[in-house]
Amino acid sequence: MLTVRLPAIRGYGSVLVVPVALLLVLCLVIQCSLDAGAQSPTMRVDWVALSNPTRELDHATAVCEAGDLIYVVGVQGLAFNGRDAYLRVEMRFKSNGSIAGYWSPGFPDPLADCVIVGDRLYAVSWSSAHVIMVSDLNLNFPGIVIPRGYRPEFGGGLTAITSHGNHLYVAGFERVGEAYRWIVLKLDAGNLAFVKKYTSNATLRSEVYSVAVNPVTRHLWVIGGQFFPLYFAGGFRIEILDLDLNLVRVISRDDWSAALTIGFDENGYAYLGGVRLVSEYNMSGFIARYDMNGNEVALKEMPGRMVYKLLYSSGYLYVTTVEYHFEERTGMPRSKLTLEVFDKNLNDIGRLVLEENAIIFPIPFGKMAFNGRSLYIPGSKIVESEGEWEGLWAVYSISISPPELGTTTEAYTRVEPPSVETQRTTTPVPLALLIAVALVAIVVAWLLLTRRK
Repeated sequence: MLTVRLPAIRGYGSVLVVPVALLLVLCLVIQCSLDAGAQSPTMRVDWVALSNPTRELDHATAVCEAGDLIYVVGVQGLAFNGRDAYLRVEMRFKSNGSIAGYWSPGFPDPLADCVIVGDRLYAVSWSSAHVIMVSDLNLNFPGIVIPRGYRPEFGGGLTAITSHGNHLYVAGFERVGEAYRWIVLKLDAGNLAFVKKYTSNATLRSEVYSVAVNPVTRHLWVIGGQFFPLYFAGGFRIEILDLDLNLVRVISRDDWSAALTIGFDENGYAYLGGVRLVSEYNMSGFIARYDMNGNEVALKEMPGRMVYKLLYSSGYLYVTTVEYHFEERTGMPRSKLTLEVFDKNLNDIGRLVLEENAIIFPIPFGKMAFNGRSLYIPGSKIVESEGEWEGLWAVYSISISPPELGTTTEAYTRVEPPSVETQRTTTPVPLALLIAVALVAIVVAWLLLTRRK
């Protein structure tokens, strides 16, 4: 047995035993509380907004945010046979998800991703024309343009966009015969003038799904592969460029996988999410962590689901996953849409189910948006209507509170007229306040005992 003997300090030894023991017990309780889940942020669905502009598949691919509004871009009228697709842009209020405006001109230019620079919204289209949508933040006089001074050599599409300084970086692919090759365009954000183009080596049916700038190295990471539901060809690929579009490094794997989404932490580590084909009709998601030089340092397999969107903020990795199963009665694929939270070491620390038994059709472009308080997730939800299937445009707003803050989430609202559902939850008193009160009580008790002695 371990025996601890507390030394007497000039007559105070017997008095110190009680407060010291209490303090040790309190430290153990605090540590256990922290280990038991205090590190997990509080997550709550604020509202879900659904749009149904057509009887075909309508899908929100990306969200950007500024001020009191979010800007949601995507595609409407995508026929389930894959033939027709038209662009759509929505403005919605952050407070309750209600519509503030939209633009749907009937142009066959489905939007894949967006970015806001200054007072302008930019979005890229995967149509073969290599066009970019540009608008002010009120959706006044939006338009579709080809960058000034740029002439596409081949068909293909622009599928991802980001910015750094006064420049836009637009990534996509060109079809060269039966092969695809990646491209990255550097554009002036002020006038959309073409600055430079990077062209990769041609690969078999490999597309770009995301692009982002490492905040530490200032390198551009372009990621992709080949993804179709239940079909893959080749493996995932990373191309790292400097901001002048000079190639730094290429990382690739031939394991029937695709890297779909990327985020960086404040130390320059990259987090990639995607999906791998394990066997026919069997997929496994993954999250891979890379150091700033592109060396893989950790890999987390996520069997039975795909990593759909990923975003890093303040020590947490927010990951949207889609888990599939087949309904026995109808044979239709059903999905569980979940927001999962991980720490930097890819430990699972929390999750929130967004859709329990829905039909989700994931389009592997675009990104989520986060303003430090709310996370906005784009997507779609397929429903049956009058014996036919329709795909609803969907946006989810999730309130995120760090564990030490404690918040009250006012309402959950599903913006799906005419019904509105609300409920209220309250987070308990913050742990830090309880700790402070307990410490003060111990000090006061010790002083009283000392005086009596």
